[in-house]
Amino acid sequence: MGYRRVGLRLPKFDVSLRYGLVPTMQALGLNVVFGGGANFTGISENALLTISDAVHKAAVEVNEEGTVATAVTGLSNTRIL
Repeated sequence: MGYRRVGLRLPKFDVSLRYGLVPTMQALGLNVVFGGGANFTGISENALLTISDAVHKAAVEVNEEGTVATAVTGLSNTRIL
């Protein structure tokens, strides 16, 4: 098998997705992190810390200059008073 030069044409596009992770995490059995029973003392001195939301966002942009892809996952945390 050798190399061959080909012409490839792609349309420009930009797509992004925001996905809530809480239902998936709960389905995997991670329910304790969303309630008062979680133990986050390894990352915080606040024993009452809990996670209120988890989201993942990804984006891809294809244009004449190339392709750029980004992704980020974020957690929101709150204190239980």
